[in-house]
Amino acid sequence: MSTETLSLFSVPVFRSKLDKNTSDFFKNELLPCISKELDSANPPEHWATDNLRTDFPGGGKWFDEKRDIIDPVLNSLLVNQFDHKISFEVSGKLWFNWYEEGSYQEIHDHLPDDFDLNHFACIYFLSYDEEVHTPVDFMDPLHQIRRFSYQIPDHKSSVYNWYTPEVSEGTFLMFPSYLYHRVKPQKKSSKKPRVTISFNVNARNLWDPKYELPEWNPPHR
Repeated sequence: MSTETLSLFSVPVFRSKLDKNTSDFFKNELLPCISKELDSANPPEHWATDNLRTDFPGGGKWFDEKRDIIDPVLNSLLVNQFDHKISFEVSGKLWFNWYEEGSYQEIHDHLPDDFDLNHFACIYFLSYDEEVHTPVDFMDPLHQIRRFSYQIPDHKSSVYNWYTPEVSEGTFLMFPSYLYHRVKPQKKSSKKPRVTISFNVNARNLWDPKYELPEWNPPHR
């Protein structure tokens, strides 16, 4: 007799990473511009967190100043997620999240409030130190339904409520906008902030030159 366990209907989370030369250049270009906007970067009133600095829903001067760098870098990350060429359209604007000691982000998703679409949510880790910063946690979208079934302890079929991917500086994550996620409070003080760039995108089934961005050629040093 033979048996097997079938894992059905998985949730895709796409992960890629810039090389160190490019990620360092990207950080050195963007971080000084973002830091100039911290005094006015307060979370919206409807957010639970009160100590996170963000310019959500986006549209800060930092983006306009560095768009010639941002567009091709993000394009290079997006177009390499699939095994065939798909065009992407950014939904809304990009925003930054600046975390310091104790900063956190409550559980949330990226579904729009109206009838617009957000196929995927994206997070780029611009400034991140594994020693002092917390990553992002994803919640199982079926966690409530699974309560009505039996989870075999320590079996390969077991599904847990939370999953934490490994991330580092330069990591890019793209995931379905319905997927709940959170950021736990930062572990301890550090002179280095945890800074991410977030945005939402819609995918097109066929490549459309209308949405094509220039290719990114990292600087040589």
